[in-house]
Amino acid sequence: MLDPRIGRGFFSTYNANNFLLRWPLDHMFSSEHFGLNEIERLKDIGSDHFPIYAKFNLENYTRTKRKVPKLKQKEVEKINEEIEKAKEDEG
Repeated sequence: MLDPRIGRGFFSTYNANNFLLRWPLDHMFSSEHFGLNEIERLKDIGSDHFPIYAKFNLENYTRTKRKVPKLKQKEVEKINEEIEKAKEDEG
């Protein structure tokens, strides 16, 4: 499954009630059979989560294959460091 946000910006969905503490808590994924036409965070609707609008289209899989984004080595190292730090904090 692919995350359509990758390469398209930061879409914080939570906490709509706090301007300084927002992060992308909610996710949507698609298989490689779908292409993304549009994605945007919509305005506050009174919830503590922002709504997300996404428009997908079904692509001809035999004709068009989406490239799965690859992490850079520095990104992998940072993720591994964060995992080890979280393990240390738990233990």
